[in-house]
Amino acid sequence: MRFSPLARQAIQDGHQLTLIVRDSKRTRNLLSTYRLNHENISVIESPAWPRCPRDQLRLPNCLSQIAWNLGFFDQTATNQQIRWWRDRMHELRPELVVQDFGVTAGLVAWTLGIPTLRIGTGYTCAPRTKIPVSIPALLDVSSDSRTTTNQSAWESLRERIRTGCQTNDLNPPDRWHEIINGCEEDRIATVALLDPYAPVRTNARYCGVWPAASSAMNRSDRWATAIAYLKPFPAWELFFSALRQCGVRVDLVPDGVDASLLRTCDPAWVRVLDRFVPIEKAAQNQRHLINNGNHGTSALALLSGMAVITCPLFLEQRLTADAIETAGLGLRVNLQRPQYFLQRLDEAFGSNAFNENARNFSTSQRQLFLNAAPDRLTLVKH
Repeated sequence: MRFSPLARQAIQDGHQLTLIVRDSKRTRNLLSTYRLNHENISVIESPAWPRCPRDQLRLPNCLSQIAWNLGFFDQTATNQQIRWWRDRMHELRPELVVQDFGVTAGLVAWTLGIPTLRIGTGYTCAPRTKIPVSIPALLDVSSDSRTTTNQSAWESLRERIRTGCQTNDLNPPDRWHEIINGCEEDRIATVALLDPYAPVRTNARYCGVWPAASSAMNRSDRWATAIAYLKPFPAWELFFSALRQCGVRVDLVPDGVDASLLRTCDPAWVRVLDRFVPIEKAAQNQRHLINNGNHGTSALALLSGMAVITCPLFLEQRLTADAIETAGLGLRVNLQRPQYFLQRLDEAFGSNAFNENARNFSTSQRQLFLNAAPDRLTLVKH
């Protein structure tokens, strides 16, 4: 929960925090786990969007189409969502909106001139159940085409947004990247390399990423060659078999992986952990990170000088994975092509070039490496 250092700093500075989330019960459990139960923190559950009917779904070849599928296909729901967020912001009068997934929060903040701190790439994070990796369009279309606006998709989305804003007495944006750019005071919690909108942003102010929360496992031994943070996928057994053939021992933190699937991992080669190994310590031991292309963990690994082997499941992970591989900071493994697992993993672990490139990247981005990350809240306001 990388938001926890931000929350602690805000509370220490005397701020009131309101968390608007999709699952309030899970959020309250997390607050308890990270000892963030505090009178200055309140939790509000946001209204759910309706599920898009199959006959209205669009293949998610661009970000406008993702937004359409996630709810903007429905004009009534769009009007209601914009009204709900407008009312909450009028009621709460926030000095700053910290956001990750969701077009609507950023859209309404933009119309009201409220600065935002954007965690991750924003607007590319689709819920894991909505865009399965099996959709062919995600496998073969170049990532560049997904970072540009598909005209017909944007026109459809813009009409929904324009009507929703005007219905709720808000000025609608004329262009998609007006939402992306937001206000001049905005900060973006990522690095330019991993921001698919970097080419179209004006005066972007990047501020790196936050380190893992303090509850991470304090393990720093050299038993494992790599640490892995992975969701389940169909070729799971073949993937770990290929790692074993490459002589790679793994500290694995599973995310939603069934116990029966975990039992297929050879304990002589895979050590299953219940909490994440601190990236900074793993980087000091010159280990690799294996993940699904998760933005925050990948960015922190790169800023720590650690190469990343990605196994993307969803569109936003594919964007992150492609950027990392193009920069020579790691490799992407295509989970739809298990016949190439051994070749790709042997290439990834067969040389120190990726870790060396990651260390050079870390040095060049030193100003974004956040040991004192939470104080950016103050920087955003000024």
